[in-house]
Formats: sequence, structure tokens, C-alpha cells
Amino acid sequence: MSRWGRGLRLAAAAAFFLLAAGCLPKAATEGEAPPAASPPEVTSTIPPEGVLYRMPLPYRPGQGQPPWEKVSRVDRARFELGLMALSRKTFPPETHLYEDGQLLSAEEIGDWLKPYDPEQNPVGLNDPAYRPSPSGNVFQFFWEQDYLDAQTGALAGVTVGMVLNPTVDVPAEPQAAGQGAMNPWIARPLKPEELDRYARDAGEKIARRLREKGVDGPIVLGAYLASPRTAFEPGHFFLAGELAKGAAGGVRYTPVSERYLLLPALQVSEADKRLSLVFDEFKEALERAFPQFLSVVGLARLDGDRLLELDATITASYRSQGQVMGLAEYAATLVTDRFPPEADVEVIVQSASRPIALIVRPPGKEAFVHLFRQ
Repeated sequence: MSRWGRGLRLAAAAAFFLLAAGCLPKAATEGEAPPAASPPEVTSTIPPEGVLYRMPLPYRPGQGQPPWEKVSRVDRARFELGLMALSRKTFPPETHLYEDGQLLSAEEIGDWLKPYDPEQNPVGLNDPAYRPSPSGNVFQFFWEQDYLDAQTGALAGVTVGMVLNPTVDVPAEPQAAGQGAMNPWIARPLKPEELDRYARDAGEKIARRLREKGVDGPIVLGAYLASPRTAFEPGHFFLAGELAKGAAGGVRYTPVSERYLLLPALQVSEADKRLSLVFDEFKEALERAFPQFLSVVGLARLDGDRLLELDATITASYRSQGQVMGLAEYAATLVTDRFPPEADVEVIVQSASRPIALIVRPPGKEAFVHLFRQ
């Protein structure tokens, strides 16, 4: 799976969005060929190392907005940008624009999230054996992303993300008489093979329904396993699929071995011991040089055992801008020396109330430091 930017990078990039200047074509006179179609007005180009897309303007909200209030902020950012990363090979940012989904309405997605019923709700994708609520069934929500031809603005293809719950609610056993009231539902974890089967089956149906709506371009699918709302680690993608342009069926699926590791870790697997040790050394070196630290924590994103990204947060007290500058420069040096060059590393230095500095080390490039004006 290709590298994708994070919520912080998205917010920073959004600050630089500018309207591209566009000119209206002159009307064709008699005997002249009509002018070529003008490209849509779009936001300015994002730096090439990012995976973010330009967007057509004015912005149009998606038709089927998911219930973000039920999803953690980390999940939301990772899920949306992760879908863009899954889509990048099929819809390159250099030749495509991004737009929030315009085909699937909230009502339509709501029907998909209801349990399947051959008479009352034949389009339902959730399992009637479980609690008839997205929070207690297999699928939590679906999210559509549209990709447009950058020259014409025409729809080139669609990506749909499927968010699955790690557990489902099943009916509890009948209570013995005289023991008082009890919850009629109990949570049961879904096995990996169950998650895979549900995602593949739903993906085929979703792709077929998009074809019926007239989508002839490629259809990309991403299955994402949500994390509990109280968890520090985000959820992760575990399956990706694509239906080729013009194909009526037969989605080709590929497993995704994405996972996350919270650092420092008290207990790690044998495969993660080296990464945990390197992070501990990074943390201890900072604490020796600048004893005013409060904490150093990190979140690693891995593909199997390979480190793809590391987000670290240093919370520190400081007395001068010189101290901030020295801290940021030393942290940048440690990032270069200790973490593999192919990993994408971001370190935010903050006080108890605001960000102080940002260190970014893109894969294969030098680290750079930005100090925030106070």
C-alpha cells in the first residue's frame, strides 16, 4: 500500500489551497470549430511527495455523509486518506481530481446498513443474525470517493470504503428466572475469515450497484477494520479490491497487511523488538539532552514488519526560543540517525497548550524543521 499523508499534513496543505485562474472560452463563430472543453476550476496542486488530490471548485459536500460523530478522529483521518492511497495507482493525482461522493445518497447508504431482508430490505448488507444497528452489526458505514478526469471534469471512476466493526452483538442466552433484567445483546468478536468473507461479498454487490448507476470506469474498494472508540491505535485496512473498467463483475482482491504499534510499548512481539528498542533510544537521548521533557510517544504504521510511517509527539516545557530551536534540530538529527531512511517520519514538538515545532523526514529525503511563531 502506498504512503499516504496524515491529518496534520492535510490541515497544513489546506492552508495553501488557492483558486486556479481560469478563462472563459470565446464563443465559436460560424465556420469555426467549437473550442475544446475547458478544464474545471480546481484547487492548486499539492506538493508531489503528498498523495492529496486537487479538487473541483466550488466544493460540493458528499451526498452520503457517514456518522463521523461515532468514529474517532484518528480513524476518520486514517480512513479517508488511506482510501486515497488505495486509489492512487488507479486514479493518479497528476491526471485526476478528487470529489466527495455524489452518487450514493444518505438514504441509500442507510438502507445498505440495515440488515438484509428479502422482502422489507433486499439491498441490506448487514447480517440479520446480529443486532439491527450499524454499531452492533458487521458494517459501521460506507464512504464514497469520486475521481474525475482532470481535463474534462467527467467521472473517471469511484472508490468505496467499507468500515467493519471488530465485534457484533448477538442475542444473549435466555435469563434464568428470578435473576433480574439483563442486556439482551452480548458482543462477539468477528474472526479474520468472517471479516474477509463479509467484505468480499459486500464489495461485489456494491460494484454491481455502481455499474447499474452508469459507472463504467474502475471501481476501487477498501475494507477497513475499525478500532474501539477508546483505543489509542487507529483501525486499519485489511483488504483492497478493484473492478476493472467496463467489467460487469469479478472484483480482484488483495490482502493488506497494515497494522499499528503504539510506542513506547511495555510488551511487544519478537518482530517489533528492534523498532521498540530504537524508539526507546530516541526517547532516552532526548531526555538526557533536555531534562525538561514531560513525555515522548509515537505511533508506528507498519506493512508486516516494515516501518512505513512514524508519528511522534514530544511534549516539553521550555524557557526560550533558543531552547526550542536546539531541541528541534537535535530531534531532527536523531530521526536521521536512528530511523530507516525509507520510513516517513513526522515529529511534533508541543507545550501543554500549543505546537512549538514540526520535524518532517519524507522517505529518502533530508529532515527539515519548522518552528511555529508564537
